[in-house]
Amino acid sequence: MKRLLSRPTQRRAAAGLALVLVLGACAAQTQPSRFFVLEPLGTDARVAGPDAASGPRLAVGPVKLPKHLDRTQMVVHRPGNRIDLLEFDRWGEDLDENMTRVLTENLSLLVPTDRIAGYPWDSNIPVDYQVTVDVARLAVEANRRVTLIARWRIFDYRKRALLISGKSVATETAPGQGSDGVAAAISTGLAKVSREIAAAVRGLKVGS
Repeated sequence: MKRLLSRPTQRRAAAGLALVLVLGACAAQTQPSRFFVLEPLGTDARVAGPDAASGPRLAVGPVKLPKHLDRTQMVVHRPGNRIDLLEFDRWGEDLDENMTRVLTENLSLLVPTDRIAGYPWDSNIPVDYQVTVDVARLAVEANRRVTLIARWRIFDYRKRALLISGKSVATETAPGQGSDGVAAAISTGLAKVSREIAAAVRGLKVGS
């Protein structure tokens, strides 16, 4: 003889089935997140010069970003002073840390020097110069144009004195339609910033 369920039990069973169906539909529609990082220059970019082992002792950072970029999602600028967050396209690490790491590697090749450390560095490490960077603008627009504006400073670390300040502007077009092209374009822009900072460092005389 078939057992009949009470109405409250029937309602709970129906609600449970509905929840399972909703969760199943959401799972089917949810996109997997994609993670991206900026990449440094290749070793073929190394600038010929004195032995890197005896190059200037550099400390790179901090790199400061506008607050609206201090998030895991990639940001796209829209007309009308609007930004959109790409929920499923994310940075694989904090963007300021990624940029610091890339700048450090780029400068090690472009100065060149093996005596270099990224922020935060060990206070026991001797330093000749500190390079700081303020990113004034990092805009990814709908037409795939990427604009990077960075204000940078080079300090005599021991004297706590500002030696050089500069502004770098890089505009790149992202290859392709995906966010991987955007990351590549930002990496290229950061390489231009790195080259301008490296040229300034190479013009300094340690101990002057």
